[in-house]
Amino acid sequence: MPVITFSGCITSENYFKTEIVAKSDVTCKSRAEKMYLFFEGEKAEFNYEVIGLVKVTGRKNSNGDEVLDHLKYEAWTNCANAIINITSETVTKPYINTELTLTDSYSVSAFSGLAILVSEDAIFRQEYQNKAVEIDFIQQVESQLKSDKSKHQTGESVGILLLIGAIVLLAITI
Repeated sequence: MPVITFSGCITSENYFKTEIVAKSDVTCKSRAEKMYLFFEGEKAEFNYEVIGLVKVTGRKNSNGDEVLDHLKYEAWTNCANAIINITSETVTKPYINTELTLTDSYSVSAFSGLAILVSEDAIFRQEYQNKAVEIDFIQQVESQLKSDKSKHQTGESVGILLLIGAIVLLAITI
């Protein structure tokens, strides 16, 4: 009787992991035309409404700028126009095979911050205009997300086809 074995990898190395924690119900009338970024320890003395804590972990071979763009995008899509207390860290992620044994690990950048909605009055704009960044990150992030989704769907399709082929082969040989 023939023996059929399968091998593969379980990993999230090709995808960005994004999440928003404790999201509030902010009424989103329109998306921001600029984002304001405040890193940990920077002055952010103004009134705002908290949307939620946003966290993004990069994929394998992504750089810090890409991960930060995904952080801005996640905040922006949830109606934020600013992120305060932005922190970054390096995270080591395991690479695990289907036998559930650690075969390798790799490091990625991760960012988190508090997504907020600021009332942009004249005083705020004058005081914090140097903190504004354009929203040109949107097109690039959406393109990456679309590509990732396509790769994921292709991988699932190939996996299903391989499984069907193995079942047919097994049925033929029995």
